Amino acid sequence: MKAHAAQYQVNRDRIVLAGGSAGGHLALLAAYTPHHPLLTPLDVEGDDLSVRAVVSCYGPTDLRSCYYHWDQTRVIGLPKVAIGLPGSRIPRKT
Repeated sequence: MKAHAAQYQVNRDRIVLAGGSAGGHLALLAAYTPHHPLLTPLDVEGDDLSVRAVVSCYGPTDLRSCYYHWDQTRVIGLPKVAIGLPGSRIPRKT
């Protein structure tokens, strides 16, 4: 967006990212990690990736805690030991 701001008639200093649910998660990720070495693609490395604001509607902020809190093993039908969740009462097969 910033690279083509003049073409789209956008003020490159007033870009806001917004999204809901997974889109909100991605908006937060992009807004809070603009220069993270593992999350910045090579084609935009060195560019100004900052944004003015971010709006996240119900975007999860901690996927790991959501996973453990909602016990996603029930949803996908796996026993807890299959993916190593703590608190499993199913003995491991050796």
